[in-house]
Parts: sequence; C-alpha cells; structure tokens
Amino acid sequence: MIKLLILSSIILLFLIALKSKINLNKFRQKDLVESVSTPISQGITQLVGMAGGIYISLVLLFSFLSIETMEKVTIDGFTFDPLALLSILVALIQPIVQYLIKTRR
Repeated sequence: MIKLLILSSIILLFLIALKSKINLNKFRQKDLVESVSTPISQGITQLVGMAGGIYISLVLLFSFLSIETMEKVTIDGFTFDPLALLSILVALIQPIVQYLIKTRR
C-alpha cells in the first residue's frame, strides 16, 4: 500500500511538473511561428536535463568538500542514489514553483 502511494505521488509530481514546464514554454514561445518538437517532448527534455545538471553539480560539490553521503537509499524496496533522488525532486519541484510565481504576478 505504501509502495503504491509513493509511486503514485512520484508520478503525480512528475505530471504536475511536466504540465508546469509545458505552460512555461508556451509563455516563452508565443512569438515563434514554427515549432520543431512538441511541448511534451520539450518539457521532458528540460526536466531530465535539469535533473542531470543538478546531479552533476551536487556530485562535484560533495566531492570537492569531501562530504560523505549514503551510498544508497531504500524506500519500500526501491533503491536510489541519494543525490540522484534529490536532483530529481528539485527538478520536479522547481517548474511548479516557477509557474506559481509567474501566475501570481
């Protein structure tokens, strides 16, 4: 039951982040006449790229500062790299917060 709740929460967070990223891209591309790729593919590409960039930055920072981290984190049978998990969460939350800030103006 907990496993299903965690998995559905992650999927829901991903879908909300993707929708926010798509809406942000639509705001930015109002003046463009021709689109090369779909908004969904652009959103996924940007989310994965952002998570990868955050991950590399965290790995370099922790390595430079000689900070020890846990090698793996296990949540209900799923095993994750803690820095990768943090990177994905930040990448998923960032467009949601950015979209909320943009719509409040």
